[in-house]
Amino acid sequence: MRVALAVPLVFVASALAKAGGPLDAAFEAFRQGDYAKTAEVASSVKADDAARPRAAYLAGEADLALARWDEAEKSFREVLAKKSDNVPALV
Repeated sequence: MRVALAVPLVFVASALAKAGGPLDAAFEAFRQGDYAKTAEVASSVKADDAARPRAAYLAGEADLALARWDEAEKSFREVLAKKSDNVPALV
């Protein structure tokens, strides 16, 4: 299942990495397969940060890779609350 998630996410995550700061570190951790660090760093992005929806999405993908279903759902719902047409979060 991790391969199925990682392949399409590489394209999405490359766009996320352009945001800078902790999002860069989270993306790099994801690229290296360190999903626990990805979730931790991505979750540290503040709620009022413009990059928060992207960070929440990346945290959700990392949680999926770690089989932390409830945490992943929470992250994806956060994304959808801010942008209801976010297709990756809907899937």
